[in-house]
Amino acid sequence: MDLNRAIEELLKDRGAIKVGFANKDSLAGGPPSTDLDYVFNAADIAQEARSAVSFALPLDQDAIRQFIAKKDQHAHTADNRRTIAKSIRLSNEVAELLRNEGYAALGTDANSTYRQEVPLWHRFLPPDISHRYIAVAAGVASFGWSGNVGLPGYGSTIILGTTVTSAELETTDPMPEEENFCEWAKSGGRVDCKLCVESCVVEMFEKNDAEYVTLGDNTYTYSRRRNTNRCVFGCGGNTGLHKSGKWSTWSPGRYKLPDDPIKLNRELRRSTAQRQEHPPVTPAATCGMCQLVCFGDKKENAKNFKLLSKSGCAVQEPDGTLVILSAEEAAEKLRTMPQEHSALYS
Repeated sequence: MDLNRAIEELLKDRGAIKVGFANKDSLAGGPPSTDLDYVFNAADIAQEARSAVSFALPLDQDAIRQFIAKKDQHAHTADNRRTIAKSIRLSNEVAELLRNEGYAALGTDANSTYRQEVPLWHRFLPPDISHRYIAVAAGVASFGWSGNVGLPGYGSTIILGTTVTSAELETTDPMPEEENFCEWAKSGGRVDCKLCVESCVVEMFEKNDAEYVTLGDNTYTYSRRRNTNRCVFGCGGNTGLHKSGKWSTWSPGRYKLPDDPIKLNRELRRSTAQRQEHPPVTPAATCGMCQLVCFGDKKENAKNFKLLSKSGCAVQEPDGTLVILSAEEAAEKLRTMPQEHSALYS
């Protein structure tokens, strides 16, 4: 059995929904996070990294809907953690298979290892390797407007994994445009879905301005990002109130985000300091809505966004209890709370 087939069978037997392979040629022209040698160099492996294995695992969409609707925060949190842990475990299993065949190989972390030699790395969080770029080059996933990647039938509700190896694996083709999960991308921009943009309470994505990335012979398009500190605000859990004031993420924070980058950074530091004074709670996911709202089907996405926009607002009691109330009830609740407590959230 050839290596590609052995790897694909291993991963699909363990629950992967798509498997693909990239190499330096199919990643050529990409940003630094597509440099396969970086992973080997960081681990003091002298051999050349020639190929990458990419795979996708599904998230539980029932748990996601309960999370979006703010009915259950912890089922999706647990599923997300399990799936991320599984992606790391499987990337290491693939690496072990390759090492047993005499090749150098390393599994990779899922979004937790950064290039700390890069100036201001803690602000921009440059990854050691980009799972999404490799997945797109390998045909495992395609770009949606948000820059999240996904698959038909799953949308962007997936977790990716990557293994880097010295083996020269046969590459797989990028996904054809007509198979893209994103209504905007599949239609060549004629369908203006972009609920991913509407679901981001920190307005991280431009609705109309694009940026581009070249991987091999292909150039891909997705939304231009605004200041990355906005995402830290939202997915970090510091703030969660939508600009309409009608709904929030699971975060009880209600900060206003200035456009000026210096003021934004100052506000991020202030909100982070105030968050340390919140009543202690069990850590859990609070956002990620731009990813979770998209199931890869326009009707299902609309249903998800309706659940989100009708889900109410999160408010934290002085004892740490998180309650979900209507916008009006939440405002009244905050008004009647001790000022020293309510002031910690805005």
